[in-house]
Amino acid sequence: MSDIVYQPLVSLVTVCFNAQNEIENTIKSVIEQSYGHIEYIIIDGKSTDSTLDIVERYKNKIDVLISEKDQGIYDAMNKALDHVSGEWIIFMNAGDIFVHANVLKDIFSAKSIDEYDVVYGDTLVVDLDGNSKFLPAKPLDGFWKYTPFSHQSLLMKKKCFEKDKFNTVYRVMADNELHARKHKDGFKFFYYNQPIAKYLSGGFSEQNRIYNVIERWHIAYHLKMVDKNEIDEYFIRAMANAIKHDYPENLPKRNLIKDIAKKLKHKWTRR
Repeated sequence: MSDIVYQPLVSLVTVCFNAQNEIENTIKSVIEQSYGHIEYIIIDGKSTDSTLDIVERYKNKIDVLISEKDQGIYDAMNKALDHVSGEWIIFMNAGDIFVHANVLKDIFSAKSIDEYDVVYGDTLVVDLDGNSKFLPAKPLDGFWKYTPFSHQSLLMKKKCFEKDKFNTVYRVMADNELHARKHKDGFKFFYYNQPIAKYLSGGFSEQNRIYNVIERWHIAYHLKMVDKNEIDEYFIRAMANAIKHDYPENLPKRNLIKDIAKKLKHKWTRR
């Protein structure tokens, strides 16, 4: 990589709650980054385990630490946005780590990176046995039916949050909704063709596949991404697969899934 010319301040945010088994690896990954222009913010949801004891060991490396009850991960992420001062923001939550110590240095060595509003890359997913699976970023025109990238492998300029934050109506897809909205609004996205982060499999959205589908369905409707009939056709199939995965012994008939779809459509179109 060439010498760094553009050296903006990057706000690294970790959101955590009762994460005593994951928090230290995340903190170490952040503070070991070779890029020198970083501020570190930790938002804790009033943990009752030893999370805060572990955080305390690294207090001299943390610029902002808040520990108070919140309304969930996206509420905590929104709180962090009130404290960031960097030009760029990346959310590296408990259990997430960078793939190596030079990630940020390499990103900001990339040519003309300052011309973009959003930088995203590939991701490694780590299972319970420690095995990593490569998760490539996907084309952005598919925002309405999948998540093109992981939030751990995404940097956004602070200006992206000037008018709005994460919509906490969504329990599992608020990050995807925000990213899709920014893409639709014309913010400039840059694909950094390398893995940026690792995260542990089995996260909240993976454990709540039905919510995942319902919220992505609603986001596609709300943002009017494609024709409604195409949206319904895709998500009826996606809902069937999610229910089959979560309730393999009690798979509803397709007519019941269609009935669910009609009720959801009626609710959404009344908003």
